[in-house]
Amino acid sequence: MEIKTFIEGPVGTNMYIASEADDCVIIDPAFYDEDAVRYIMNTGLSLRAILLTHAHFDHTLGLSDYLDIFSTDVYLAEADREMLYVGEKDASAAFGIRYKVSEIPQTLPAEDGQVIELGKLCFRVIATPGHTRGSVCYLSEKDRILFSGDTLFFAGAGRTDLYSGSYIQLMSSIQTKLMSLPDDTEVLSGHGRRTTIENERRYY
Repeated sequence: MEIKTFIEGPVGTNMYIASEADDCVIIDPAFYDEDAVRYIMNTGLSLRAILLTHAHFDHTLGLSDYLDIFSTDVYLAEADREMLYVGEKDASAAFGIRYKVSEIPQTLPAEDGQVIELGKLCFRVIATPGHTRGSVCYLSEKDRILFSGDTLFFAGAGRTDLYSGSYIQLMSSIQTKLMSLPDDTEVLSGHGRRTTIENERRYY
């Protein structure tokens, strides 16, 4: 799997384009970036889906714009779907940003244990409530790469003081769902540098 990282938006969110052969996905479209569009088009990639780890504004700011260009599916946990359209719930209002996602045709549910096959790409959904009620991670078991959103960072975890956050749930998700993964699983989070499960065991 090849991964291209774009650091986007008002709080420096990591947006990822993961590809295998001619297939790709966008993970957390944090901001509309013409360089990202050119990257997909110039390399001959087909966008198979957009994967949302959760629905805070800084992970969805570019969603409507990318959907205007690419006709594709959007995966999101049902528990976070309402947050796409309500500024008081997606945290944008807390940052003084007037923003909401335009109504999109549909979102497909990202459910715990679900295997999402997208051409040559394959991800297993791991439900990790805590940062938000519907937070999920996407695991490429073949490549041992975990896209963790704002659940797990390098030497840290997501905040839980925003709508639907729960510190108890977050710690449980990390300890029971993520720390059971192989040590060499690479963690690509929503903000900051990459890490590994082995590195994060010292904190959890």
